[in-house]
Amino acid sequence: MGLGTYLLAANAQMNSVGVYGAMLLITLIGIGSFAMLLLLEYGAMPWRHRATSPWRRAPHL
Repeated sequence: MGLGTYLLAANAQMNSVGVYGAMLLITLIGIGSFAMLLLLEYGAMPWRHRATSPWRRAPHL
């Protein structure tokens, strides 16, 4: 049984602890996946990460 199926079953049974637990796990998996993709991008394309941010540069006059 996957998290989505568990979430639907817990919701149908009015199991609020199960629903919140499943939502917390889904959220943590999403944040963890995003963080891993950021690290993968940083390792695969280091030239995209500059020493200075473009927002901190002096404006062109």
